[in-house]
Amino acid sequence: MALLLYNDPMPSKKTDITGERLASGKWLYDFIMREIEPDLLEEQATLDVRYRMESPIAHDARMERYERAFAEFDRVLGLVTRAMTKETQREKLQRRRALGMEEQAAKSAESAIAEESLDTFNA
Repeated sequence: MALLLYNDPMPSKKTDITGERLASGKWLYDFIMREIEPDLLEEQATLDVRYRMESPIAHDARMERYERAFAEFDRVLGLVTRAMTKETQREKLQRRRALGMEEQAAKSAESAIAEESLDTFNA
């Protein structure tokens, strides 16, 4: 998810979402991972201290737990991304309709549906 920062109300070029204009994804990672596996919010040094007396078997089990947590994170992030894209496209469609741009809005909606179908196919 990118935070677009620009002052020009009508940009004439593609909006730059790189560098300083791209918001950190850490807040979203933390928000999602907090509910899945809180250990994965900690710094490595903190985990090293916490688990310094861990047996090799317990370490392997923890690593497997982390792998499952990352897989669940990917699943949830995909759901969030699809939901946000759908809601954002819906908002754009409503704005276009409010401006009397129904024809362009219909084409946009068709494109969004086609994109969503492709995303579902790739997931």
